[in-house]
Amino acid sequence: MRLRVLLGLLLVLGMAAFTWWVQRLSDALERNDTAAAGNHIDYYLDDFRVLATGNDGRPRYRLEGARMTHLAPADTATIEAPKLEWIPDSGPVVTLRSERAEGSPGGEEILLAGEVTLRRPAWNEQDRIDARTRDLRVWPEQRTAHTPEVATAEVDRYRIRGRGLAIDLNRGTLTLEHEVRGTHVP
Repeated sequence: MRLRVLLGLLLVLGMAAFTWWVQRLSDALERNDTAAAGNHIDYYLDDFRVLATGNDGRPRYRLEGARMTHLAPADTATIEAPKLEWIPDSGPVVTLRSERAEGSPGGEEILLAGEVTLRRPAWNEQDRIDARTRDLRVWPEQRTAHTPEVATAEVDRYRIRGRGLAIDLNRGTLTLEHEVRGTHVP
């Protein structure tokens, strides 16, 4: 009787191990099929620079980076060490940099991923602005950007910190949205 129970138990354990092995093999094959049928690199650019212009032919923004890899058929791109320069109708260029970026199909939206820095030089009677945040979502054509992450902004006379950062170049604003604290130097 004991031998029969032991053999039954071994049979059940053997079936469980076999089922586990088949499941892992199936998952590995599925991953390979997905990778083979999915996105692939159709081109890449090293040390690239792109200038986007409006319908009137005037420069709107420049995008450059160490490397851009374009994936097909998704029509998405990844960029290493990106630098985005917004060129306003009047005033200084606003420069955004990050560790990497991901572009949506058609480039309508760019996620500046990792640590992001913003720099706007002093202009007219406005102080320079240096800001830092993470994971900034940019809509280059609309000239807007947003992140829900913590951000700091420094000018010559004060430093502010808050959660959530919104940029609107059309109105010339940089807004910290929540939990804002600041230090002013007279």
